[in-house]
Amino acid sequence: MRFRLGDEAAWSEAETRNIGVGGAFIATTRVAAVGTPLLLELELPGNPRRYQLTSLVRWSSDGPDPGMGVQFVHIDVDI
Repeated sequence: MRFRLGDEAAWSEAETRNIGVGGAFIATTRVAAVGTPLLLELELPGNPRRYQLTSLVRWSSDGPDPGMGVQFVHIDVDI
């Protein structure tokens, strides 16, 4: 997957972990401050379509397992 922070034009490559309906962990050394908006672009295995998800950083860590916990926003999901 890739992501773009705030109003930046450049994309950064990363890996998603623990993805769910409400958010995901983005494994990256390029962590952002809590509250930073970002745009995620995902490709699912076996599906050539790309999905863009608007998100907000809810927590970040630059420790031994660096990354950010993000919350998806403006997503309508029927459960």
